[in-house]
Amino acid sequence: MRILIADPRAIVRRGLKAMIGEMQDVGCSEVGEVDTPQRLTGMLATFLPDMVIAHQSLVTDITLLPRGRFVIVTPQPDISTFLALLARGGRGYLSEQAPYHWLREALTMSGEGLVIDPAFGPWIKEHLGRNGSISVDYEVLTPRELEVLYLMHRGFSDKAIATHLSIAGATVRTHVASLLRKLKVERDEVRWLPVPPHTSSLYEQPPV
Repeated sequence: MRILIADPRAIVRRGLKAMIGEMQDVGCSEVGEVDTPQRLTGMLATFLPDMVIAHQSLVTDITLLPRGRFVIVTPQPDISTFLALLARGGRGYLSEQAPYHWLREALTMSGEGLVIDPAFGPWIKEHLGRNGSISVDYEVLTPRELEVLYLMHRGFSDKAIATHLSIAGATVRTHVASLLRKLKVERDEVRWLPVPPHTSSLYEQPPV
């Protein structure tokens, strides 16, 4: 995998590059760096990255980023950027203070999942809730529902969730219906939610 890091700060680029080098499951073969919007545009055409990690300040046209293969990092969320990211199938929308494992999650995610920094939860509820009805109170879910929701968030199908958790497909569907009802969201809105909490053992298992 070729990863392009776009950030105006050299120290951040170096830190991200070192971090990615330690992520063996990412399988990165080469890392490119840019520090301006103009250089980002140029490198997208010449470097041909498989994944882009871009600071929001450098993204002037999100449609130039590879569809479904980019993460945006920002000090403050922006509604127009976030909606454009959703439309473009972005992998992650993270704060500058996001812990290491959220980035790792975004880079290794299967399917069409989206990693959203939990710190953005209240902002998402305010801007994307249907009259404020979207809830991110994960305490209302059972431990098994949290596991199912986490795998849904990663882009797993019901069949893949059943295989991953060694449970019946009908059981998965029951859990899905229950957790959607409790969180007051539609299935296609799961990807908008902050990353659900999960056990380390579940996190360490590769996507199906």
